[in-house]
Amino acid sequence: MAVSNASDSATTQLVNDALQSSYAYLTHFANSEDFLGKIQTAFGDSFDAAKLENLRQQWGSGNFDSIPNIEICTGAELQGANAAYAGSTNTIYVSQDFLNQ
Repeated sequence: MAVSNASDSATTQLVNDALQSSYAYLTHFANSEDFLGKIQTAFGDSFDAAKLENLRQQWGSGNFDSIPNIEICTGAELQGANAAYAGSTNTIYVSQDFLNQ
């Protein structure tokens, strides 16, 4: 996954570092013995077991293609929001102003 539209390399590095940490956590979580128990704590039994197993296998092997793209925008572009998600583009939009804080 690539981060796009970041106005400076420090922001790009910050987001990329956070993504790498998140990927490492997700890989560890997917391979943990208590994976299903933690999922059930968070979601009860209201989840598609086949889709969950597919995600678990992907994350456990280091495949994060299912995670949305991230695009850095100005606060004005996000109308003052810190972040937003658009299902139509499968993209998470994050405010540069928020990241600068």
